[in-house]
Amino acid sequence: MSKLTAYRLAEYGKIVTGSPNRNWMDLTNSKVAYGCLPLVIANELGWDILCATNFRAIWNGRFSPDSIQIEFKDDVPENHQVVSHFGMGILTFHPGFLFKTEHGTNLLINGTPNIVKDGIQALDAVVETDWLPMTFTMNWKFTRENIWIEFHKGDPICRIMPYKRDFIETHEPEILDIRSDEGVHGEFIKWSEDRAKHNESLKQPNPPKAMEKDYFKGVLKDGSKIEYHQRKIDLKSFDEKK
Repeated sequence: MSKLTAYRLAEYGKIVTGSPNRNWMDLTNSKVAYGCLPLVIANELGWDILCATNFRAIWNGRFSPDSIQIEFKDDVPENHQVVSHFGMGILTFHPGFLFKTEHGTNLLINGTPNIVKDGIQALDAVVETDWLPMTFTMNWKFTRENIWIEFHKGDPICRIMPYKRDFIETHEPEILDIRSDEGVHGEFIKWSEDRAKHNESLKQPNPPKAMEKDYFKGVLKDGSKIEYHQRKIDLKSFDEKK
């Protein structure tokens, strides 16, 4: 078991395991979006740092740090979690923690997956937290000027996920004609034919209510089951010790 340690720097810091739920997914017809397992797994994959207060912010389009106006809705005499520090329409959050990972493990920091905010975009970063003696900031870039954006108390401000430093570099990419692998080609043809039939059935007067769930169940078209299949991320919560 690998260690991921968060050293508390501020009282406002709060970390939770990634939630499978999204407001926009709740609003889909019969919550059909939750039938898309890749979306749900991405929603859960990592820990979220939460916003400590309700506020709104607006950017006037200029590049100086004072080009962003922040208005707190709570009675917060002093809040250092969110600031305008860099300029260029970048809103900065301090996580409230210094993170430490084991040797050779980075921390991937990005916006929480599948949450969309109009007018502002989360910026991703990779930090070598196994040796760095300082914390990082989470930054969001305004994409439009003169539009108010809002964060509510409890909203995720970033997602953190450990990442082995050389993992992606161990892969050897290649492109092959799919017909060069008879097994893969045959499985793909079978899947394509079944998907086409399912899509046609959706056009009928009384379409089927259920989605295809082969991927969700980890089942191939021949009925065989994939043993090493993941339908849920079971993360441990951060245990705060005094």
